[in-house]
Amino acid sequence: MSLTNCTKCGEMMVNRRSFFCEKCMEAQKDDIYRVKQYLKTHARPTLLEVHRMTGIPIQSIQQFIKEGIISRHL
Repeated sequence: MSLTNCTKCGEMMVNRRSFFCEKCMEAQKDDIYRVKQYLKTHARPTLLEVHRMTGIPIQSIQQFIKEGIISRHL
């Protein structure tokens, strides 16, 4: 069993498949849910609009797009 740090908050954790600790993983799931809910009710918003209306950092939204979690067609 090896230890590592969460790449988001730096908290020490047991090394496993995720780069994030449990708390950061839950926060990310919540962010993804908020972005997806916004996208369901707003047709083709800009990246900046999604950021402003959800409060999710642009970098996080871009990462969700890169990972295929949400569509590139904002």
